[in-house]
Amino acid sequence: MINAHRLAALAAAVALAVLAPPAPAADKPQGKEGTIEGEIVDAACWLKMEAKGEQHRKCAVACSKDGMPTGIVDASGKLYTIMASSPGLAEHQAAQARVSGVIYEAARAVDPKRLELKKDGKWTEVALPESMM
Repeated sequence: MINAHRLAALAAAVALAVLAPPAPAADKPQGKEGTIEGEIVDAACWLKMEAKGEQHRKCAVACSKDGMPTGIVDASGKLYTIMASSPGLAEHQAAQARVSGVIYEAARAVDPKRLELKKDGKWTEVALPESMM
């Protein structure tokens, strides 16, 4: 026989389970507006062998045109994937750049809103490839 206290506790637990709102998705990455400055690289070669720079540009351009992910490596060596069409970024491989937009730090990715390249000591905004979203 179930006593009154156990029955009340069981009823409360069932009510909470049925009536409680679902927990929010804790795994959804949260992004913040910001800017990353560094070098444009093809992510595959950077991750495999830290390849970058003018000596790797020809390979990086080919990889980007083939659709390999493109990223930006900051001064501390962190790679952030640029969430844009890699073929559209191919011509910028090995360039010093600033990418501004929503940065997803946990995923090391940036949804770009603005791209600037440094040439002859001067920053110049360039068009981003069209987004599919």
